Amino acid sequence: MGAELIAVLDALGIARATLAGTSLGANVCLEAAAQHPQRVVGLILEAPCLERGSTAVGYLWSAGLTLFTVGRPLLRLVGAAARVIPADRGMLVGMIRDLLVADPARSSAFLRGLTLGRFGPPSQVRRSVRGPALVIGMRGDPIHPVSDARTVVAEISGSTLQRTASLATLRLRPAALGKPMADFLETTWLETQFAIS
Repeated sequence: MGAELIAVLDALGIARATLAGTSLGANVCLEAAAQHPQRVVGLILEAPCLERGSTAVGYLWSAGLTLFTVGRPLLRLVGAAARVIPADRGMLVGMIRDLLVADPARSSAFLRGLTLGRFGPPSQVRRSVRGPALVIGMRGDPIHPVSDARTVVAEISGSTLQRTASLATLRLRPAALGKPMADFLETTWLETQFAIS
């Protein structure tokens, strides 16, 4: 999926970018940076989901596959009812609404693809990535354990670990991570401009 992310940059006419992603999106950013290092200025990786989170992910995806296949008729009814909820009722309500109205067959196919393929780049791919990276990790999340974030920091030179309370922090209190992210972006883009000069 890293190639698809680079294809988006191509479609937008963007030569180089700082890539940012959460959970599986962080994994996609790592893949893109490994495949096309010349296109990536830096990475902001929130809660990468790698080896240490794989057991919890397996349980979650198994439950999701069961729900989206066996429970498909019920989910279609719930989705029809959820469509009456306005999409602009706030980010959290919007996310829940989007989840409920999604076609269960598509969700099942997505989870099946993740289950059969690799959901994160292996260590040798991650080690090929040239930093810098701001890696955001949190404690107490079995799917996105801070140990996975620490592993990424150890594997990519020029990486920094920024701890936060949970995935909700960036969504509900963005100012808590705003300064570290802004500082990272400013530093990486400044260094890039000096390297070009």
